[in-house]
Amino acid sequence: MEEGHTKSVLLGDARDPERCLRATWHPDSATVVFSFWNGPVCAASTPVDLADASRLVDLLVGALRQTAEGREPETMVMRLPRRSPVWTDLGAYESGE
Repeated sequence: MEEGHTKSVLLGDARDPERCLRATWHPDSATVVFSFWNGPVCAASTPVDLADASRLVDLLVGALRQTAEGREPETMVMRLPRRSPVWTDLGAYESGE
């Protein structure tokens, strides 16, 4: 892959063929951006730092391993070390810093 170019993966929504998830690697910012599409419209996007993306990989690998071994899915809740969102009086979002 040439420097400055992005690489994307499109994943169709199992419930609706008009919707999809697009994951795009941005090497300049060391992020993966997850964007949620409804037809040609981007409904939302979430940039994720690579350090955090590794936790997503761990989740996916665990799910694939459980499925391959024929085990029942385990329920796991992981508390994320993130700041709570703060909403202003005008309804705008600000980080909790």
